[in-house]
Amino acid sequence: MTELPKISIITPSFNQAEFLEQTIQSVLDQNYPNLEYIIIDGGSTDNSVEIIKKYENSLTFWCSEKDSGQSNAINKGFSRATGEIVAWMNSDDFYHPNVFQHIAELWVNAEEKPGLIFGDGTRSNKEGNNLENFWPRKPFFDLNALIYGIDYILQPTTFMNREYLLEVGLLDEDLHYCMDYDLWIKLGSKYQVLTTEKVIANSREYESTKTNTGGFNRIEEMRKMIKRYQPLEITPGIALSLMHTFRDFYQNQNGNFFTRDSLSSLEELITEISVSFTAFSNEGDGWPSQTSTDESIQLQAKKGMAGTLEDCNKVRTISPMEKLLLKLKNLCLPESEQPDFSKEQIESNQKRKIEIRCEMIDKLIDECIKLNNTCDDRLKLIKKLHSDHKHAANIIEKTENTLPFKIYRKFKPR
Repeated sequence: MTELPKISIITPSFNQAEFLEQTIQSVLDQNYPNLEYIIIDGGSTDNSVEIIKKYENSLTFWCSEKDSGQSNAINKGFSRATGEIVAWMNSDDFYHPNVFQHIAELWVNAEEKPGLIFGDGTRSNKEGNNLENFWPRKPFFDLNALIYGIDYILQPTTFMNREYLLEVGLLDEDLHYCMDYDLWIKLGSKYQVLTTEKVIANSREYESTKTNTGGFNRIEEMRKMIKRYQPLEITPGIALSLMHTFRDFYQNQNGNFFTRDSLSSLEELITEISVSFTAFSNEGDGWPSQTSTDESIQLQAKKGMAGTLEDCNKVRTISPMEKLLLKLKNLCLPESEQPDFSKEQIESNQKRKIEIRCEMIDKLIDECIKLNNTCDDRLKLIKKLHSDHKHAANIIEKTENTLPFKIYRKFKPR
């Protein structure tokens, strides 16, 4: 009988006592015989430590001490892990039953040991209710689609080869929102990636999570991270996230800050971006395409489905995205300064293999970070704009060449 591989699970936690016990139970209730479970608490001041102590006889290691953030806590756990397979489960998420045995079987039966395994998952509200599947279709991996599209890998569903994790490096502790996204690209660019249709874990989604509070700071961090792996200043996936953030901002204000025409403009841009996805191994929704037959785009790896960054950088099918970026850039400029980008100019740019630098997009994100850094700051800004038209005019005058105020050229307070 083949010996089951050791699985090491790390749970980082800080002041999440309301969820922590369910997370711990979801790990221990797997009843996996070769489990190593590590909890790294960041010095919680709620009753998290009491909950951890309740289960300490089933833990390999735990500590409660200050750290420099989530990535640092997870890396502490990785450094102590000894399992062949490692994963982290955040303290507000949980595993579904009978998952570890399934992952172990995939591992044992693999012809070549993978760098990453991931599956389907569910998303729920804060209470763990209203579960819905994450994937709209069968889970599938394509490196090109991951880099140019959206992050279609649900973190709680992932398991990694510890040896390969150490080779590519642990989580980048300078990243606060997309450290997992960065890690998937690093692993997927060098090693085989296995997928499974099994529903692995649940991710809670509620207002105070980092994903939901990150706003433009999160998008800018992702944009800079993705820039490490491809030549575009902004990819279709990042552009889509940017437009969705603007749309969410509009909807959250119940139309009191933006006009209806502004929302229509955003929807048109979202449609244009969706069309551009098809040039990068993605479906129109940003998820990876399983039907692409274009060998220059659909990267097939020597090891499973994972491509290489070198191969990915050779793919320069950027015409649709280049046109989109030029359109975005036009939108950022005052009408009197909008140049006419001809077909010949676009083709010339392609021949020179230019690296598109959409400076107005950079200004956009910088400005939004300044103006909309937190929800409270944003609400204060809106109140100020509505109560002081002179102040609003000054802000618009200073930023009229940036996308926040160009997209909503009609963003004048009512």
